[in-house]
Amino acid sequence: MTFAELSDILLTWPMVDASTSYGTPSFKVRGKLLTRLREDGDSLVIKGVDPEERAMLDRTYRTLLPKKHGAKA
Repeated sequence: MTFAELSDILLTWPMVDASTSYGTPSFKVRGKLLTRLREDGDSLVIKGVDPEERAMLDRTYRTLLPKKHGAKA
């Protein structure tokens, strides 16, 4: 899935707005971060995913990076 395709889906959700975060495109709900494109332009930061689910997502979708918010790559 491309970021453009993801954008098309997320912008149909109620209260989701396109924004920026750390200089990259992001989506927010009521001003709170939902997800953002990482600086590499090829993976997402997804807020609120527990470690077990993050590991499963990482195995399934290799572009997800299991890092804590603010962790250095």
